[in-house]
Amino acid sequence: MIGLLGGALFVVFALYLIVGDPGSPQVPDGDVALIDGIENGDITQESINTLIDHALAGQQGEPPKPDSIEYKGLELQAINVLIQRRWTAAEFSERGLEVTPEEVAAELKTTIDQVGQDKFDKQVAAAGLTDQEVRDEVRNGLIESKLGEDQQTAAEVTDAEVEQAYEANIDAFTEPANREVRVILNSRQDQVNKALKLLRADDSDKNWKTVAAKYSQDEVTKGSGGLLTEPIAETGSSLGEDFDAAVFAASEGDIIGPVKTERGYWGIEVIAVNEEKVPELDDALRQSISTSLAPAKQQLVVGREQAALSAKWLARTTCSDHVYDLIAAYVDAAAKQADAEGVPNQVTEAFPSCPADPVDRIDEEALVSDAETAAEASGGEPNYSEISPQVQVPSPIAPGTAAPELLAQSAIYGPVRPKRVGDPCQDVDEDGVLLTEQDPCGPDPKPGDVPATTTPPLGLGG
Repeated sequence: MIGLLGGALFVVFALYLIVGDPGSPQVPDGDVALIDGIENGDITQESINTLIDHALAGQQGEPPKPDSIEYKGLELQAINVLIQRRWTAAEFSERGLEVTPEEVAAELKTTIDQVGQDKFDKQVAAAGLTDQEVRDEVRNGLIESKLGEDQQTAAEVTDAEVEQAYEANIDAFTEPANREVRVILNSRQDQVNKALKLLRADDSDKNWKTVAAKYSQDEVTKGSGGLLTEPIAETGSSLGEDFDAAVFAASEGDIIGPVKTERGYWGIEVIAVNEEKVPELDDALRQSISTSLAPAKQQLVVGREQAALSAKWLARTTCSDHVYDLIAAYVDAAAKQADAEGVPNQVTEAFPSCPADPVDRIDEEALVSDAETAAEASGGEPNYSEISPQVQVPSPIAPGTAAPELLAQSAIYGPVRPKRVGDPCQDVDEDGVLLTEQDPCGPDPKPGDVPATTTPPLGLGG
């Protein structure tokens, strides 16, 4: 079941492209961003305000003031949501995928059936959403789901990969040689000798049942004619090295003993010799190998594709000066607040939906001059590493704040703190591939600094 607003499809990568092309499109007045070459590629300030209003609707307490760090963070999150939503829809359209009105109606009905009509109506009303906006959100969720399925098609395990894994791990699939045996166990050697004499004279199943019942002290096998439930494998058993060595030194049909181990004395008959068996790569084994390979391949292929898609649409996106001013203000406010509260600054992730600032918000000439002056004084080379740093925004925001988070591109999910103790962050390697082992996003906040998460009004995770 797809959640009403579904999980955000694209993994947020801290990707930056240096933008300096004089042919880049200009963001129209009143817009915050423009995605080139697609229908409805403009992100208006009005749409940002509407999304924020929906996120704050029905929330307890005073809403954050427009000049507060909370509101700045909320506005940046809204910009990110709407830009990535347009990326998703544009990619969906370019791949020739489709969501029909009938699918939207069916998904909406499923959602209402799950939460109940009355509860659904109250939650939608509290968020201030119109019927059309609800249908749009359902459609967005279906788009994300279908695009995700299309991405995963490329991650299907091939026959060649199955065969390669089979050959590389042939030892793991091979069943080792083993011996099937039946036994008499007794703490007294003379009792085992008596049993062996009787069995060598008559090793029929009937006689084994009689002798085992009388002479064996092994409660597991004495009632079944001495038959061990599991064969003795060439790789060893729990009955000890002396037992195993004696079994594998015997031939099929041999009755041997007494063999002494820590458990006592054994009388043994080898009733079957099974050689090492290498299974054929049949349909059942193929399916088993494919299932075991699938998660790793999905993570690799989908991670690469998501990174490529993020870079593709980021290159087509232009953000207004207002966005970069907002980022700079948020970075500065977050750093000051963290310093005032004596907690680590959680400025660890770049703003994912806008290219690097094409117009630096710092005095480059002053930095160049300072670097050259320092080099001249030391007799070394100028260090320009601090010039034109990447613009970053705190995600999560500094501990002690409570700005609402627009999770999963949702306008009706309530305020949620993005960082909780122990949360990992998404990280990519130098090729843009999502790493399997994810490192924490810097120091975790203290438990007392983390406000309780508000449950999404619809009760639908995503």
